[in-house]
Amino acid sequence: MSFSARLDPKIVAEITEEYKNAAIWLPFSAVDIKAIFSEGELKEAKDFIEDVEAATTENEKLARIETKIAEYSLTVLKLLQLAKIV
Repeated sequence: MSFSARLDPKIVAEITEEYKNAAIWLPFSAVDIKAIFSEGELKEAKDFIEDVEAATTENEKLARIETKIAEYSLTVLKLLQLAKIV
């Protein structure tokens, strides 16, 4: 079975520019990202990642994750699912 035959046409039809752009800053395809995140959740993931990346030291990054984990818990879970960690 070819790759294109395995793709869900509904998901492919719903790939927006946001998902294509996310495939640039997340190491996954737009199709994989769309399968996990709604557009609102994708924005939350971007906000969370940008917030952590803005920290200059590893300790700052850890502190930001710790203070934001409740706010972004679903986003973090979905990122872990996307990475096939959980």
